[in-house]
Amino acid sequence: MSGEVKDGVLFLSFAIPTKNMDGSDAVDLAGFKFLKNCVSCGGTFETFKEIRLEEEKGFTISRNKVYIYDDNLSHGNTYSYMVKPFTSRGALGDSSKVFSIQWQDPPARPGGTITVKENDGMIELSWPPEQGFSYNVYRHDNGTYPLFPVNNDLLTKPFFVDAGLKNGQKYTYEIRKVKVVEKKSWEGEGLRIEAIPKDLTPPSVPSGTKAEKKGKYCPGVMA
Repeated sequence: MSGEVKDGVLFLSFAIPTKNMDGSDAVDLAGFKFLKNCVSCGGTFETFKEIRLEEEKGFTISRNKVYIYDDNLSHGNTYSYMVKPFTSRGALGDSSKVFSIQWQDPPARPGGTITVKENDGMIELSWPPEQGFSYNVYRHDNGTYPLFPVNNDLLTKPFFVDAGLKNGQKYTYEIRKVKVVEKKSWEGEGLRIEAIPKDLTPPSVPSGTKAEKKGKYCPGVMA
């Protein structure tokens, strides 16, 4: 199990097991039980969330990983998590390795106004810089929540170009500030903007034009 601070909350993820403990295929895998412990509170591991794969809600699967989030966290507290798979018969498997994090307040939304340039198959985004932050840009496609930014690396400058887009189609972008603390990225909630790429290619020069004399034209007189 691993965790990332994205969109102002803690996203937890882990790879879906494909084998049972005896080496057979995990065809009877039904879901997962998540356990959480507030270490700073002197607590113990308790069930935090349970998901069933057949219900297809409360989680997201992407790149063969399961993603859930926790937004019930307090500044300065240390939390630990682990997950256990279970079968349709209710048999629990071994727990994952423990993931721990000391919670800090993520960055606020970016300040200022996003400037948009709608070009041919391309959108240019820019926004006011803020000292000490990098940025991620997300694109909401077909109403699906974006787990990964469209930029390959953290943006150190407040500027991004998204190319290869379809003209006339509306795109929704979200810009989020990121602060790196001890090699960990803390990403806050984002600021959204809509944009539509436009076909700016001018029409071609008319061809095959010719003139033909038909007679003398006088105003008010039929030729």
